[in-house]
Amino acid sequence: MMEPRIKYAKTSDGVNIAYYVIDSGPPLVWTSHFWGSRLSRMWAMARNRRLTESLAEHFTVVRYDGQGCGLSDREPADYALEARLRDIEAVVTRAGLDEFYLYGNGHGTPAAVAYAAQYPERVSRLVLSRPYARGSDLYRDSPTMRFVAGLEPVTVEEQWEFTTLAMAGRTVGPSDPTHVQEVAQLYRDSMEPLEMLAFRDATRQIDITPLLPGVAAPTLIIYEETDFDLIYRKVRRAELKVG
Repeated sequence: MMEPRIKYAKTSDGVNIAYYVIDSGPPLVWTSHFWGSRLSRMWAMARNRRLTESLAEHFTVVRYDGQGCGLSDREPADYALEARLRDIEAVVTRAGLDEFYLYGNGHGTPAAVAYAAQYPERVSRLVLSRPYARGSDLYRDSPTMRFVAGLEPVTVEEQWEFTTLAMAGRTVGPSDPTHVQEVAQLYRDSMEPLEMLAFRDATRQIDITPLLPGVAAPTLIIYEETDFDLIYRKVRRAELKVG
């Protein structure tokens, strides 16, 4: 499959959001992960591309970089939940989508849940991989996020390559050094050091627990999955069961 063409949507407050569309079946919008999101770099990574291509065999995949990261406008970087919802709204409006599946992974899950609660008539199915509801809980309970929580601006700016390698190593594990290098490069390509810290601080303020009762869409939750083929099969199986 050829690399998809990057397009741009504009949010209600004038921010340009990079996205692509791979046409196939019913639309599936993949919310931005922000930290570790750059469309062109992710497509170049074989593991990431394989999941996208697998989903694209049965869905029209719409994927984007949130504002403040990747190929979208970096400044001003607003990582608040409300801004993340504006990103989704801009992309689905520009793509002409009225109803769609919504898929959130990790840092993409709070916005996916919030959007599903706010627009129940648009989100037909919700898929969440490694979700969290409170950012403060994430940065307290996850060993990797505790490491990130303790980072200081001077250290991150002066040792950005080392910092991203350390984050990638904690995320991927030591068994695949090549993939650790790929993920670390993705982190560096997606955000600058101070952008990453601003994203961290904004994420720690997020709490979507009051919104959970408002989610009406059938929801599939996936925990601790690292096998992209398995994730694809679970998303596909959810479609077959409830579609």
